[in-house]
Amino acid sequence: MKYKVHPYCEFLPKMTDAEFSDLAASMKSGGGNEVPAIAWGNEILDGRSRYEASEQEGTKFYKVKFPQDHRQ
Repeated sequence: MKYKVHPYCEFLPKMTDAEFSDLAASMKSGGGNEVPAIAWGNEILDGRSRYEASEQEGTKFYKVKFPQDHRQ
């Protein structure tokens, strides 16, 4: 499943290119993959960089999904 980045993520600063490259390299070598991103429906609420790095490197992506309507 492809995820979109939730608009609220824009309020948080993005990683620098160097930080992102380090993260992607770490994930490719098997480190950092166990930290989940937080998803609501098909949108990433937290963990945008981890998701994007896993997509770039073709590594497994862990997520915690919340139901669309958590009040039920």
